[in-house]
Amino acid sequence: MNLIEEPLVTRREILRNVKLGAPTTEAPFTTLRAHGMASTGWSVLIRAESGRMAGRMHLYSVLNLDAARAARLRRPDAARRLATRASALEASDAAHVLRGAVRHASERLSAHLAGKSRDDSWSDRLTRYLEAREGADWDGLDREALAREWLARSEAWLHAWPEREEDLHAAVRELAAGAQAARADETVEEPLRIDSFAGVVRHLDPELAEIANDDEESWVVSRRELDREGLARLGEAVTVIREELPGGGEAWMAAPAVNLRERTDSGPGPDEFSPFVRSLVLKLDARDERWLMRALRRDPVVLPCTPIRVEPGQ
Repeated sequence: MNLIEEPLVTRREILRNVKLGAPTTEAPFTTLRAHGMASTGWSVLIRAESGRMAGRMHLYSVLNLDAARAARLRRPDAARRLATRASALEASDAAHVLRGAVRHASERLSAHLAGKSRDDSWSDRLTRYLEAREGADWDGLDREALAREWLARSEAWLHAWPEREEDLHAAVRELAAGAQAARADETVEEPLRIDSFAGVVRHLDPELAEIANDDEESWVVSRRELDREGLARLGEAVTVIREELPGGGEAWMAAPAVNLRERTDSGPGPDEFSPFVRSLVLKLDARDERWLMRALRRDPVVLPCTPIRVEPGQ
């Protein structure tokens, strides 16, 4: 695996860091912008097949999550500095590369919303995302709004433009490095007490999910948070964030991650889309077998989704 945080976020994700675990309106974001605690971001027009505008998607640097968290923790100066760094990242050449890729993906999204999309894995992935998010929002389901929000995720644009894929990988790495440098500058004297872990979903049951990386480290988290973000699928690349709250307790959040693993030569062609390489298989050891037996008793349908490798001769 080669996992990196998603470089782009939506306004909803920023608001989630302002109001932990609570529904909210757009007002807190407006307040952040008015006080210089959120970046300007940029918008992508979504057009219908006829060419008429069908919507607009606003995207922001992931560093806005840190600015929103700093604002919530009553560190306004830090929030402003982080927002300024976020604006610089949004104006960078790397962000310009991503912007072109998102625009390219938005054209396919327009066809999908018009009912004229091709029967390919790009459309399948969007459909699965919408189904996973169904009923997860506080305000109910708005499929078109959720579809537009999907454009912020790398699975929508990372492999949808094959001729620029190498440039996109480099841009994602550059933006991630810039965000990490900005965080390091702000946490030298006053750490925000945040831990994060990136991996893929290895096990799922009705209540829990196990996120594991290539070093066999793993975190077990509530499945509910993954369900809310449309991430409760085996093999999904996920970042889990644990924040220690000043008044006691912890906040846990899940977010998608970018998987920059190179596709194989036998993989999808230029007109196909493969968000992740699915060739990773897991050989069951004794611990896995115990987990599988427990999971099967709870939910028999987990078996067809569980990757198992049988050694030759067995």
